[in-house]
Amino acid sequence: MILFSVVWTPLFFLFWRSLYGRRSGGEAAWGGITGIFIAAFRIILGPLIVPQSGLFELCLSAVIDYTSFAPLVAMTACAILPRFFRCRKSFEDSTLFMFAAYFTAAPAYAIAWSAFLHPLHLVLPPLLWTSAALAAGVFRRIWLFPHRHNIPNKRFVFAALAVLTACALLCANAASYIAFFFRQPLAGALFLIPALVLSASTFFLRFP
Repeated sequence: MILFSVVWTPLFFLFWRSLYGRRSGGEAAWGGITGIFIAAFRIILGPLIVPQSGLFELCLSAVIDYTSFAPLVAMTACAILPRFFRCRKSFEDSTLFMFAAYFTAAPAYAIAWSAFLHPLHLVLPPLLWTSAALAAGVFRRIWLFPHRHNIPNKRFVFAALAVLTACALLCANAASYIAFFFRQPLAGALFLIPALVLSASTFFLRFP
């Protein structure tokens, strides 16, 4: 199980790069650097939430430490770094950026998750991370829609819509993880539907 957790996202990174890497302009390098910071943060600080006996603590740990923290940091870095370094075109492929971040962050998380000796910790989070990375392309298209279609007075609306959609996906992924953890596979599968829809949409809406 730990092998799956370590190699899944790197393999998906290589798969995605083989399909679309020729269009990239630096996402792999910057994403890898972002992943190093995510891994270092995890190694140095450990889990942000240590669940004791309360259900709320367990759910919060699932949201932050297992399903949402790494994708959220990668999404935020992908949105901020181009503006900070004034190199927006080099971050055209947000999905590749996120997979590159997972590439360097996954081993640290896999080692930490393996301490719990539960296969769910090692299998489901990498799959949920993958869905967030694939969906990042959809979020980016929503964000840039007014720029591409010259609708300047709607930029805030579409930016807010992109952020809310991303947050909704991360919440649905966390809910799916919690449902599977409590042995509710039907509920877990239902919460996976947004991830599957957005992930599939990325391949149809890949580039303009």
